[in-house]
Amino acid sequence: MAKITRQIGIRAPAERVFSIVTNPENWPRFVSGLIEVRDLSPDMPARGGTFTWEYNLMGKRITGRGEITEYEKNKKCALALTGEFSLKETYEFVERPEGTELDVEMEYELPAGQEVSGAGIGVLDKVNEVEAGTILEKIRILSEEKALKS
Repeated sequence: MAKITRQIGIRAPAERVFSIVTNPENWPRFVSGLIEVRDLSPDMPARGGTFTWEYNLMGKRITGRGEITEYEKNKKCALALTGEFSLKETYEFVERPEGTELDVEMEYELPAGQEVSGAGIGVLDKVNEVEAGTILEKIRILSEEKALKS
């Protein structure tokens, strides 16, 4: 299983960053390739909340189910995604005097020998490294935008 960890400083309170990250309506705004999140369970976002996701992974359209596995308001949220590949995302929010430190850990696994649009796991690892940084940068921009309604 591959693992990516990243962190970013955000000039916004943890409560604001948390509300943006945990709102499923915002996910396509900061996750490149995420086409749609639907079939939300009534308890979303909360531990045990479920949803269906659809994603464009390097030209291949894939669909799966997701569940919020950890949810501690303004501190931590973790998601487990299943489908053609498995992914676990954990977001931790640390309040700092200058704002919020957001830490993300992503663990993913493709079935053995799987390729995506002709790209092997090495290429996919590099693409996912870039995507993790892009996700955090978009969250930072959205969180620091004063006019955004969270």
